[in-house]
Amino acid sequence: MYNYRTMTQFTLTELEERRKEKFYKKCKKKLKGGNVNLYYKFFPTGIGTVVIIGCEKLRLEKDITDLNNW
Repeated sequence: MYNYRTMTQFTLTELEERRKEKFYKKCKKKLKGGNVNLYYKFFPTGIGTVVIIGCEKLRLEKDITDLNNW
C-alpha cells in the first residue's frame, strides 16, 4: 500500500484578507517594526474551512474565518 499525500490550495476571502492585514499591522506594531513571520492553519470541515493565522515571534493566533461563506 502506498500513502499518497495530496496538495490542496486554499484561498482567503476578501473579509479574511482584511482580517489578516489588521492582524499583521497589530503584530508589526507590537514588534516595533521588526520582522513579522505569519503562518496559516486551514481546517476543512463539512460546511466550510476554518482559517487561523498566527505570529511566530509573539506566539499569537487569531481565527479569521469568514463564516458568511458557510
